[in-house]
Parts: sequence; structure tokens; C-alpha cells
Amino acid sequence: YNFDSRSAVLQHTWTKSPKTIWLFRFSASHSLTSSLEAAQDKLDYPHQLGLKGLFSGIFPTFRFGNYLGLGPRNNSVFKESSYAFTPYVSGSLNRKAHTVRLTHTTRRNFDNIFSPFAPAGYFTFGNAMTALPGIKNTGNAFASFLLGEVYNGEESIVRHPSYYRKNFYNFIASDEYKVRPGLTASVSVNFEVASPRTEKYNRQSTVSFSHINPANGKPGALIFAGREGIGAALQPTTVRAEPTIGLSLSPFSNRKTVVRFSYGLSYQSVPLYGRHFGTQGFNAAALFISRNDQLESAFRLRDGVPQNFELPPFLDPTAANGTDADFVDPSGRLPAVHQWVVGIQRELP
Repeated sequence: YNFDSRSAVLQHTWTKSPKTIWLFRFSASHSLTSSLEAAQDKLDYPHQLGLKGLFSGIFPTFRFGNYLGLGPRNNSVFKESSYAFTPYVSGSLNRKAHTVRLTHTTRRNFDNIFSPFAPAGYFTFGNAMTALPGIKNTGNAFASFLLGEVYNGEESIVRHPSYYRKNFYNFIASDEYKVRPGLTASVSVNFEVASPRTEKYNRQSTVSFSHINPANGKPGALIFAGREGIGAALQPTTVRAEPTIGLSLSPFSNRKTVVRFSYGLSYQSVPLYGRHFGTQGFNAAALFISRNDQLESAFRLRDGVPQNFELPPFLDPTAANGTDADFVDPSGRLPAVHQWVVGIQRELP
């Protein structure tokens, strides 16, 4: 694959006075990763093989038992372009026994992704179709391939790249107080504001258990960003306060020994789900499975790939029925980490 990465940093330090220092920094980065297989789309390998019903010109993937397979691995066709912009400001103010630090960081992430799982199909062949009835360890997966009897298959249909956006804001205020020689206390509060993932054209979806699926009348239907009163984001903006306290002590006025105590609370952030997670309905993953692998294949290669599925965009509550549906947790709950640290530092003679 091809990889290109670039970054730039602009920084200025302003010493207002011997006790007041400000730092201003702006950084920007860009990375582009693409696969060489993406250039093969124009060759239209399925047409050359006589395999009908596929929506990509990439060479299909065939897997048969313990034999070496044919075709590219999964997710081998991709192009990902990522941008990040990060303004940063920090100030340090010394006032007698106090050292106050103020920090603010803003980070804006842009991820543009095209990465179908199996763009020209992923087809598996088993040994059951060519096995002797009732006799184990017979049959041959490669023989099933020569007959064109597909055991199961999948085709990813991704019409457009996904253009994800996510913002992060961080505010930190801390104070280090020298109580007396050999005793220092510190406290800080970190305020984090994280926006959920959005998509430039609202091409996002998730399963909602508060919506009824019309196919069976039970909870669990696909919903779509920007439709029927649903916002552009499928998760809430999270706001968290993360406190930290610490104490360092030199016992018995012995400067060669320092005992440190600290406690901190932090939260994990909502990840920026990559690839095409949470885009069902706008994209599709057609599945083909044999109902009885000993008697009937999912389909025969010479007949072409079945077209018994809805092509995207299919913005319907039932669009994820019968598939491995993507679920984006709408609760906003984040894992919390409580960290207690006790340490002893000793200067050796």
C-alpha cells in the first residue's frame, strides 16, 4: 500500500514576566493511506472470469479449506485520508508558594474513509457437497470450487466514502502549593468535552431498541441520522470533570527521601469508529448461505451472484434484518478509571 504523512507545528512562547509564561501552539497533520489493489477496479476481473452480479472490478476472493486461497484478503481495498487540527494554549503563573497552570486544547479530527470488507465478494467452498453421504472425512473443498458450488459468500456494496468528523475540547486548571520545605500539595481539574462522531452527509445508522421493527413488531429497528427527528449524531456530547490530587513529602526533613501520594479520576473517550461501522442502509453487506451444505449450495458460480437483496441506499427500519447489525451505544456512558498511586523515591549515596 501507499502511505504519506505530513505535519506542521507553529509555536510561540511569551514570557510576560519572570513569574508568568504563556505558550501558544498550533499543529496540523495529514495522513493518506491507500492500497494498490484499488487501482485494479478498472480491470473488471469478474467480467474476465465470467462471474456476473458483482459491483466491483476487483478480483474476487475464493477460500477453500486448507488450500491456499485466491484473491485479496479482506479490507485490502481501501483509501483513508485523515486530518487533525490542534490549537493549544498554556500558562504558568508563579505567586509566592503557588504555581498555577492553565491549559486549553482543541482537537478537530476529519477521517475520510473508503474501505469495503469484500468489494468483489468473498466466497467459501466446503467439502460437504462433494462428500460421500454419511461418511466422514470425505469430500474436497477444492473440488466444490471446481464445480462452482459456493458454501457461503458475502459481498460489500459501498457506494460512497464515509466522511467522519469529531471534536475534542480540554481545559485543565492546576495548582501546586508548597506548604513548607519538604511538603508540596497539588490539585488539578481536567474538564473534557467530546463531541460524538458525525458524518458530513449524515450517512450513519444504528439499531434502536426504542423503535419497533415492522417485520416482527418487536423492538429493534434501524434508524438513520438526520431523519425522523434524529440528529446528525447518534450519541450525546459528553462532558466530564476529571480531578487529580497529590501530595509529596520528605519525612524527617530528609531531602534524599520523597514519599508521593496521588489519586486521579479519568474517563475513556468515545472512539471514532472507523471504516464503515454504523452505515447500514447507506451501504450493504449481502450474505449468501447454504440452507443445507450437504445437499444444496448457496449458489453456483456459473449462475452469477444472486441479486435477492435491496441495493443501497435502502433507508428502511428493516435494512439490517438478517445481518450482523451495527449498534452505536446512545447512552453516553463511559468507562471510568480510578487510579491510586503511592511511591517512595530515594536518592542513593
